[in-house]
Amino acid sequence: MTTAPPAVYTAPPPVYGSPQVGVPGIAPPPSDPFAYSSTPYPFGVAPQAPPATVVPGAVSPYGPSVYNPAVPSTLYPTNPLDPNAMAAQAYGPVVWWPNTDRGWPELAWTRWRLESMPGCIQHTRFRQNWIMGGKDPADLQILDSQLVTTSVWPSFLGAVMPLRISPGFDLHIWDGPDTAVTGFDLPAKAYSAYVTFDFISDVRRNAGFEVDFTAGIYTDGNEVGSNSWRYTGVGLGWFRLGPTNVLKLGVEYYDRIDLKMLPAVGFFLQPNNDLKIDLYFPRPRLAHRFPPRGTTEVWGYVGQEYGAGSWTIERIGGFGDQVDINDKRVVFGLEWKNARGGTGFLEGGYVWDRAILYRSDPTNKLENSDSFMIRTGFAF
Repeated sequence: MTTAPPAVYTAPPPVYGSPQVGVPGIAPPPSDPFAYSSTPYPFGVAPQAPPATVVPGAVSPYGPSVYNPAVPSTLYPTNPLDPNAMAAQAYGPVVWWPNTDRGWPELAWTRWRLESMPGCIQHTRFRQNWIMGGKDPADLQILDSQLVTTSVWPSFLGAVMPLRISPGFDLHIWDGPDTAVTGFDLPAKAYSAYVTFDFISDVRRNAGFEVDFTAGIYTDGNEVGSNSWRYTGVGLGWFRLGPTNVLKLGVEYYDRIDLKMLPAVGFFLQPNNDLKIDLYFPRPRLAHRFPPRGTTEVWGYVGQEYGAGSWTIERIGGFGDQVDINDKRVVFGLEWKNARGGTGFLEGGYVWDRAILYRSDPTNKLENSDSFMIRTGFAF
């Protein structure tokens, strides 16, 4: 008797900073602005959770299964990567001209909305992150705002999986430290503009690779030079050890003054439909699904991450420099996804090992007090 290969679950990119709780895919890339605002995960290779009863109309946190005729998905029976199938699921069959009495402008808009836009603009995401300042003159308060969207290149170079291209922009507002007391100065604002490329090999196989590459410019707008351009990313090889666990090995490249690269290794476990365990360095995470609220999936999670980033800035006196703002974080949060695919999250966290340093004097670090953070976002 021939045994069909197991279904492999994929998922759309999450809200920035959310845990992608249904899929133990690639760890949040460490590229800055992404170290604290995360880039879209690629589809990710997930262990298959034990079969569960599917309620008609319910939305799985694992997303639709990759198309496999031998193992049709109970949620999405057609190929989820087929734009026509997606359009039919969302809007029903569409009859194009000339077999219709609708005018050309309406048809052109409808065709662009159903055929072109799903591939060019997917899962637009907005996120805000606030780290509280303190009374110490060395303390720094941070407010980050981020907007990102994703486009898809199906069957990239003939591959089964698509290439995901995600441009984004961040605004960083800083308050502190006290220059007169510490001798450290920061501008009031900085910016991050970047584009991320995510690709994963065929997830139906037992081994493969995941690549995330980000190219961006990180500056206060006054000091722009070669150090403003930074290239960051993640490269992982994955090996399916069984139906419910995956091993991943690779590196995370940060391209900061103080931190260039870290090894990446971990086991991604999904013992059942309600639990996901990422025993992954440098970003461990544990997520648990709560009882559904109608058609809304709700997950709670806890995890640890490296935060902050690096930018070129104009210092007091008019000379240019590059600054690292580094920290470590543990976060506790909730993520929810409704039947229409909208996603949101809210999390709080503790921030420690905070430090500011300059390229001009990397051995001189300004230590900040431990703090708390609140992060929230939504996607549609």
